[in-house]
Amino acid sequence: MKRSRFTALILILVIIFSVPAEARYVFSQTRKDTPQNFNEFLNECSTEDLQLMRQALKDDGDNTPSNIRKALVWRAYNKTTYLFRSDDLVDYHEIVKWAAKKLGVESKAADNLPTYELEKEIVMKFFAKLWENLPPEKKQELVDEMVKEGYLKSQSWSNINYGEIAEQLWMFYNINPEMALALLAGAGTALYVAGSVLAALGPIGWAAIAAGGIYMAGADVDTVSSFVVAVNMIKTKKYVK
Repeated sequence: MKRSRFTALILILVIIFSVPAEARYVFSQTRKDTPQNFNEFLNECSTEDLQLMRQALKDDGDNTPSNIRKALVWRAYNKTTYLFRSDDLVDYHEIVKWAAKKLGVESKAADNLPTYELEKEIVMKFFAKLWENLPPEKKQELVDEMVKEGYLKSQSWSNINYGEIAEQLWMFYNINPEMALALLAGAGTALYVAGSVLAALGPIGWAAIAAGGIYMAGADVDTVSSFVVAVNMIKTKKYVK
């Protein structure tokens, strides 16, 4: 009797320890993420992160990884093929590459850049468009603040090109989102200045796009690009030191 109980216990332990542990997301700035990497990323996101991504996708479903994948597939692919596509393993990198090319990123860069850097290319276009939409007095106010904070050397907004300001705005936003949002509020709409990067990102993205169209390449590209911006900001906040 004791022997059979011991054998049963051993079998239970074997079963328990043979179940593979859920893989953890390992962030990399130099990797083209696989569908599995994307799943791991979503699984490690907080409810607030998932809500932000869901809002970016203009979806009214649950704040769950499964729903995020479904909503992304719905927005990123032709609706006639939606039912034939799996949302268990979504090729997020290919979606980012598609969006980047639609927004004018050079094909060579889109084909070769790792996922995080390709996301940044889309974010750069986002901030460049925000800069373009600012009136001159708001541009100068923003430049004055960024010079004071050490992000820019130029004293006049008219001497700054879109590429330079986009890169510096991305850095400025990730360090000081509240101030960046306040200074960018003249881009066409009043923006809610929130206390955290995640809460603050939503209004700047959705409001700016609604105010005049940050991207003019089609509704789904707009939505997918907003999602990519949200993902990049979440990764930067969580993993980039």
